[in-house]
Amino acid sequence: MEQVPANPWIHIGECPFCVEGLCRVRTCTDASGCHLYALCDECGSAWVEPTTDSPKVFPDLDDPRCPICAQAMYGDHASWARAEDLENTPWSSEAIFDVMPSCESASRSPEAADDVVDISENFPESVDDISYGQDEPKPGC
Repeated sequence: MEQVPANPWIHIGECPFCVEGLCRVRTCTDASGCHLYALCDECGSAWVEPTTDSPKVFPDLDDPRCPICAQAMYGDHASWARAEDLENTPWSSEAIFDVMPSCESASRSPEAADDVVDISENFPESVDDISYGQDEPKPGC
């Protein structure tokens, strides 16, 4: 694999269904081993192949299950994928490794600086926390 950012958001592109989220890669482990699928972090659409051109599935929002093994979608056996989870799989060549968003890394023009409103006091946690964006999505989020 080429150089991968630390703690990347790993995805296979923008969701073609809701056009709002990223199809982020998840890993799930069952008795037969580890498997991968993509899950839109906005609408919950899922893909079992490493491309959004493949058929999508829609997990039940009341009881979300892995589209491959049918275990509960969230728990100790499942998480967002890490770069090493994709090694030697078809997902490694299709995945996009993005740096997690950070207010510090956003580049702004000097002219735009006057238009920026500081709303940081409204948020108790810093977005520089490395766990930002890594929490498990919940149905309806």
